Amino acid sequence: MRPSLKIETWNLLSELGRTKSLTQAAERLDMDLPAASRLVSSLEKELGVEILDRKRKPAQIVTKSLELFSEADRIARQYQRLLKTVDSIKHQDTIKPKRILKVSLPANIDRSAYLNAFSNFERKHSGLRVEVLIDAGEDGLLNGAADVAYFGYRPTKEGITWIPAGHNVTFLMASRSYLRRNGTPQSVQELRNHTLLLRNSSNRSFSRRLENRDAVFEIESDEKVHFEDAYSCRTHLIAGEGISVDLVPSFVADELMRGDIVPVLPGWHRRPWEICVCRRDSDHSPLVSEMADLIVENFKKHTVDSWMFWYRYFSIPLESVVLPAVD
Repeated sequence: MRPSLKIETWNLLSELGRTKSLTQAAERLDMDLPAASRLVSSLEKELGVEILDRKRKPAQIVTKSLELFSEADRIARQYQRLLKTVDSIKHQDTIKPKRILKVSLPANIDRSAYLNAFSNFERKHSGLRVEVLIDAGEDGLLNGAADVAYFGYRPTKEGITWIPAGHNVTFLMASRSYLRRNGTPQSVQELRNHTLLLRNSSNRSFSRRLENRDAVFEIESDEKVHFEDAYSCRTHLIAGEGISVDLVPSFVADELMRGDIVPVLPGWHRRPWEICVCRRDSDHSPLVSEMADLIVENFKKHTVDSWMFWYRYFSIPLESVVLPAVD
């Protein structure tokens, strides 16, 4: 006959093995002594093994049963871990979020820092789940598909409240392998002889203009200008297939630190573009406002600090970047 698998049984045997006293084991488990005695008696009948010698007062552990206690301790510990695992699974299955907060992020940004911040936000607000959407746009924000949206431009449609987060800016980069094969351009005009990697963008503020203080250079479309999403640009950049124009440095931070990727024409950069975090005018939820503020704070902390770090790291003159005035 199989023994009872009640956790109380194994816990009692485990404590009995430690204390060598039924009275002390019962006290440690906050169990009545008669109930503890009945539990041991029941197990003795099931196992057909004597555990306590009740002829002696107080009852003593039977020596040949000592091995049983170490096994009972192991089973008790495993059973406790099993119960915790089961409880965790049940908790995940039964808890439904009281609210889902939908956040729209651009496809072409490094989302890793934001996802970590969103996880912390969920832990702070019990019962909340943050869902990340990609490029929901102004219409998605207005029709409720998204509650908060990060735009790389200032929205124009009515019904949207926007918070200026700042500006983003990128510098030109290439792999050393590309420059060894194709040479390093010495002037911005020489870019016409090189393969350029630019991001596809539905962003109305997207510009092919490069700037350096008051000087400007317009990138013309031809067979040497490749438009890709940010992650494809990163792949081609690392593979040595062109010069990246508007990839944010955090996408290739490790490669920049190792020196595999280096700046090209320091001082020249894509025209800075404005970042706005938006919500519907009609949505006055404190959670939405808090999330919008979190994204603004996260942008200023990670994105701005990132490109400023790389400009200083490579001694690229920050004064070459002229940010547009914010109305």
